[in-house]
This record gives sequence, C-alpha cells and structure tokens, in this order.
Amino acid sequence: MRLILAIAGLIAIIEAGAQAESTDRHSMKLSAMPILMYDSDTGLGFGGKAVLKDSSRLFDFLVFGSTKGEQWYAFAHSSPDPEAGRAGLAWSP
Repeated sequence: MRLILAIAGLIAIIEAGAQAESTDRHSMKLSAMPILMYDSDTGLGFGGKAVLKDSSRLFDFLVFGSTKGEQWYAFAHSSPDPEAGRAGLAWSP
C-alpha cells in the first residue's frame, strides 16, 4: 500500500513539474528515469527516479519496490546557502 502511494505521489510531482515546465521553460527542468531490474536475491524490481530543478533549488526523488519485499523511498533537497551569497560565491544546483 505504501509503495502504491509513493508511486502515485511521484507521478503527481512529475506531472506538476511538467506543467510548471510547460508554462515557463526557463525556470524549471524535470528529468525522470524508470527503473526495471531483476536479481535472484531481490526479485523483479521496479520504480523510478526524478529530479526537479529550478534556478535556485534541486529536488531528487527515488521510489523502488521489488517482488521479494525490498522497498526504497528517498527524497533529497538542495538549496543555496544564504551565507555564500555574502561571501561572493556562486551556487549552481
């Protein structure tokens, strides 16, 4: 059940990013990659990875599940350090 909700949430985020990208192509960029694999220990694995990037932030999502019960959910967020701007350093996501 949690895997289905995580996949549904990932799809909703991807769709929101695609809509944001279609309205202003310079502010957001979405990259997505499906995951499909097989291993004798893990079984049939499936999921996806998505990265949503704009000029100042980066969101990274990973959802994975397998037929033998292995499940991974990961979220990472990067944003610029406000102190770096005062030091004259540039930040690039």
